Amino acid sequence: MPGKYRLGTTSYIMEAGLLENAHYLAGKVQDMELVLFDREDGQCNLPSAQVVSALKQAAQDKDLSYTVHLPEDLKWQNGIGEPHPSLAKARKAILSTQDLQPLAYVTHLDGRGVDWRSRQERKTWEDQALKALERTAEWAGGWQRIALENLEGFPLHYLDGVFARVPVSACLDIGHLWIDGWDAAAVLSNGVDWPRIRVVHLHGIAPQGSDHHSLVFQSHAELVAVFDLLARNQFSGVLTLEVFGEEDFYSSLQIVQNVLAAQKEGGQ
Repeated sequence: MPGKYRLGTTSYIMEAGLLENAHYLAGKVQDMELVLFDREDGQCNLPSAQVVSALKQAAQDKDLSYTVHLPEDLKWQNGIGEPHPSLAKARKAILSTQDLQPLAYVTHLDGRGVDWRSRQERKTWEDQALKALERTAEWAGGWQRIALENLEGFPLHYLDGVFARVPVSACLDIGHLWIDGWDAAAVLSNGVDWPRIRVVHLHGIAPQGSDHHSLVFQSHAELVAVFDLLARNQFSGVLTLEVFGEEDFYSSLQIVQNVLAAQKEGGQ
């Protein structure tokens, strides 16, 4: 296991509920990302008070921490100026899990339809995004408890204006950099605010171009470069293997263990 950061994975490794996955993963990882959904069709996996109590006990017994991925991309208003449903869902998710004292609430910002070349559109989007984040941070207990994640398909630095204006934390998704064709190590070496990063997501890109697969699809050199940067910058948050399923999890975990062992032998 890494010395400075907690290694984790998602709550969807087994085809079972949150608690079953927590018991299964305890001892294999140090953190579990609760991937929550609360859909319009009624499908919902927000934990009950009973499940939260059992998750809390599992954390105490097994040195397991939690991060929480909020259900929807945050947006301030809907198309007719009313509060966007993502806010109510974020509030429900935060209130249902707050007794677990999550290390971070990971979230995205809804940036669909924004013309990023337009300074005015970008400024309007940032203003609206900040209102949504401010409300969510109030429920979460502070700005730094919200970890804002970069998404694929957007400009590389589209979140910089938000980070410049509020002290929200960051969730750096390296897989999202890879799927957009970026050299992740080069990006991470160029002015990244490491103290702000609370969570790092790591997952492989399959040959057909989809993400959240095993790290077997990434080159050894890519992975070594990323882990060297984590060590060099003394990353001390949570590194989440954001994969779904036992095969992808175990193959990714083995690769991480091999890279860390080589890193240790090399005196990192």
